[in-house]
Amino acid sequence: MIGIIKRPKTKGFAQIDNKTYQEDLKDIRAMGLLSYLMTLPTNWQISKTHLYAELGKGLVAAGIRVLEQKGYWVQITYRSGSKNLHSYSVSDLPFSDLEINEMIWELADEGFKIKSISEPFSHLLAEVEDVFDCKNEEALQGNRSCSSSVIEKQQLETSTSTLIAEIQHLKTNTSSLTVEKEHLLNKQEKINKKEINNIKINKNKTRVENHHQINKESDEFTEQALKITDDDFNRNNHLSLNDRVRKISEKFLYLRNRGDLLSVKDIHSIENIANLHVPLETLLIWMDQIFDKYGKSSPQQTINSMSYYEAAIRSQTDVSKHKGLSIKRKETLQERLERLDKLGLLD
Repeated sequence: MIGIIKRPKTKGFAQIDNKTYQEDLKDIRAMGLLSYLMTLPTNWQISKTHLYAELGKGLVAAGIRVLEQKGYWVQITYRSGSKNLHSYSVSDLPFSDLEINEMIWELADEGFKIKSISEPFSHLLAEVEDVFDCKNEEALQGNRSCSSSVIEKQQLETSTSTLIAEIQHLKTNTSSLTVEKEHLLNKQEKINKKEINNIKINKNKTRVENHHQINKESDEFTEQALKITDDDFNRNNHLSLNDRVRKISEKFLYLRNRGDLLSVKDIHSIENIANLHVPLETLLIWMDQIFDKYGKSSPQQTINSMSYYEAAIRSQTDVSKHKGLSIKRKETLQERLERLDKLGLLD
């Protein structure tokens, strides 16, 4: 007797990891909701209102609670002007902290204030809240500089508070000091304030030096960008657009070094880069250079968004065009014959 029949499919089917249902999820409402969501396209906008109307509010709400607790469903609430908006994400495997962290930073980078997130990932909000308060500082250095500034600010405030507390404690316990001892105490307080000012001056000096170093590295990167030739492009011109997209995607996932999921925003940036009139080999080298200079110094030791690579690469090609050294497509034989004919150089 045949029990379970599985018909082979080549299209129009959804995939769910066996471990999800066999070992993790045991609630049929959560399993059913997840199965339904996995049949939808990746760019489908998740809406609780739509799900309630389609499947029933009670069943959907119960399924969401289980999926959210297990890490399959994530809700991020953020502020846009005077409105609170909600972003929903779902996966057939539990989300990792790195994946959720990328979602949070994408919203923060666009200027949205994160209000809350699903409880299993609430611990990720602390760093974003600190950085959001100082995001306008050192705009050239981006979030990495901002995170560094938060740490420096906290260290400086702690150091200052400790010194002041020690001074006050010393004053409290020396009410019977002689005039000479009181003079020494005031002198020590001035020395402490001077040391604090020196700390601030040194930190500002370090920021300026880092700024000059970044400008220097940017100039070096620009010089390398200007070395593109027609021969470089022709060697790679046999590749199709799909091949270029695939190679760039593989490079991004390798450098990011976590998971193989691409967001809609990542895919859009990859396609934009693939359409640039730049040899594939050069694009991949640029991505390595961008990662070496900026990714390794970030708080997460990586670059999570492909849009960062797109912006950096476009800035280099724009500089090339500005200097009159943009990449030129080699003239085909047909185009050359037509041009010579117009000039009257052909019999």
